[in-house]
Amino acid sequence: MNIYDTSGGFARTAMVFGCLVGLNGMAGATTVNDGPGGFIQSFTGTQTGDIDILSASLTRSGSNLLFSATMNGTIGNAADTYVLGINRGLSTRNFSAVGLGGVTFDSVLTVTGAGVQGGTDFVTNTPISDSFQISGATITATIPLSLLPLVSGGFTSADQFLWNFWTRGSLQGVAVAGNAGLADFAPDNSDAGITPVPAALPLFAGGGGILGFLSWRRARKPA
Repeated sequence: MNIYDTSGGFARTAMVFGCLVGLNGMAGATTVNDGPGGFIQSFTGTQTGDIDILSASLTRSGSNLLFSATMNGTIGNAADTYVLGINRGLSTRNFSAVGLGGVTFDSVLTVTGAGVQGGTDFVTNTPISDSFQISGATITATIPLSLLPLVSGGFTSADQFLWNFWTRGSLQGVAVAGNAGLADFAPDNSDAGITPVPAALPLFAGGGGILGFLSWRRARKPA
């Protein structure tokens, strides 16, 4: 079947271009989905929707990491904590004590339900923090990679970083201490890779090439 014909050349051209742009927008998009009610068995707090992870994603855009996570309820309990764990290649810590040894990290960034920021670089034992934004059931953040520098003996590129997102819950308004406070993980017992944000130019240029070819075909076609 011809891509272009005289009965619908412009419409077909627009369709091809739209498909190209749409595919480019979706390229590289990776989200970790976690079904509702995925609390770990050792959690002794109250199983509420605001600490029940539905999805999370982490992408790299230039010198920043872009984070987003959605809970199964509105965030707002000051006693609950949300933790983004990053493994820069040293994986100095894990959760083997609760059967989740596949979750590894050497630094964390945290925010409470009340928006209090925090975090720790466990390689240098220094505090780190960033500006998380909470809106309803969603947490987002733009994290400069300068907060998470490459470490000796670790990965050689930020694109190799691994991550996991987890929540810590509470009981009757009081944070549950220790591993008993670990509520939900995404992924459940593994780390996820960072997705680079794709450049728009290659596919856009390809779309422009196709449009140019279609215009040339139309100009050559007899009236």
